[in-house]
Amino acid sequence: MLDLGLVNLRSPAELLEDHSPETGWWFDPRSDDCDPFIDPAYADVEMEEESPWERGLVRIDTIPSREAYGDMEVFIGRVRDPRARDLLERAIAGRGAFRRFKDTLLEFPALRQAWFAFHDARMQRRAIRWLADQGLIEESVAEREVQSEGGPEATQVGVGSDPGVDPVRTAAVVAAELRAAVGGGAAYGPGPVAALLPEQRGHRRGPGRRAGPG
Repeated sequence: MLDLGLVNLRSPAELLEDHSPETGWWFDPRSDDCDPFIDPAYADVEMEEESPWERGLVRIDTIPSREAYGDMEVFIGRVRDPRARDLLERAIAGRGAFRRFKDTLLEFPALRQAWFAFHDARMQRRAIRWLADQGLIEESVAEREVQSEGGPEATQVGVGSDPGVDPVRTAAVVAAELRAAVGGGAAYGPGPVAALLPEQRGHRRGPGRRAGPG
């Protein structure tokens, strides 16, 4: 079993969203590296290298696009500004939703940073869940992190005009919470992010759960 506190989650978290048809990604439990493997059908020359499974690597299967789409829906549901929320809801309707969502966020810099923090936290939790599903980390360790309430998923978010939103500090705190969590030292429950992103009066925070566009 791997020690979750020593695993670099960034690469598997990003590659869970890589839908490149010609390249598959494989995780090496011995080195913590992620290696590409080009499908022979797309290769220009005959490949003689040893196959990933022969090298003891574990294939990283990407998440369905509908799951990444769901992340956008959840995030939009937490946007407090009516205009921003309406524009984002329109952006994800129909084909090309991911690109329009990204383009619309450019109009709201602070909200865009909040999305990055939200999205990164969800993808890192998916990476932890993936490690457990492959039998690479203890199930109890994965459940402790995945079921924790701390992080940006449990908050409402505002736009740049809201003085209570500091996107840079928010991203830093989210990163600190994740580092503490995977190191085993986090106190699970509402974290300091809740103090950075103000809640709407009467809003009740529910438990968070773990791609969406970046």
